[in-house]
Amino acid sequence: MTRRDEQGESIAPDEALTELEVLWAHTRGPALAAGWDDEGIIRPGARAAFTLWDKLGANAKALVL
Repeated sequence: MTRRDEQGESIAPDEALTELEVLWAHTRGPALAAGWDDEGIIRPGARAAFTLWDKLGANAKALVL
């Protein structure tokens, strides 16, 4: 995943993440950091938490359910 500026130009492409790295960074990584061994896994029967974003970008706000 490559960040882009308002003109569509790549920002720091050498720091881009793969889709799997992004998914891990928003699921399993934070769960492990919080000590939650039973969360952050996407599979049937796993506990679920949802984050709703109102927009993308630097001023994004999240509601975690």
